[in-house]
Amino acid sequence: MNAELNSNGGTVPIKRVIGAAVVAFAVHIVFQLINNVGALKQTADAFSTPEDSFWIYAGLVFVNCLIATSAGVLGVYLIRSKELLLRYTVPLAVVMALFGGLSVILGIVVIGITVAQKCKSNAI
Repeated sequence: MNAELNSNGGTVPIKRVIGAAVVAFAVHIVFQLINNVGALKQTADAFSTPEDSFWIYAGLVFVNCLIATSAGVLGVYLIRSKELLLRYTVPLAVVMALFGGLSVILGIVVIGITVAQKCKSNAI
């Protein structure tokens, strides 16, 4: 069940498929952020005094943008890299997992692919 891309065509490596799924999920996060900007503003207003709601709102938007960016970077890294490194995939997957739901599963899968690739390359 080794899915490698050969020069004549063939199957797509599983890490590229997962990378495309992570990029698609990053786009989903961006659309969710755009659609729920009003809800973020209401949340900031509900948990702050009227003078301080801007900073809480800016913090919420920043955290969500950071999550979307880390998911996009992780997806592109999976698609473009030949050898995955844990020092890049783990932090990006952890930040992506802050969104919850499917992102936790995708993060675990990405870390699993990285570990499997390491074990496979170290095998004799």
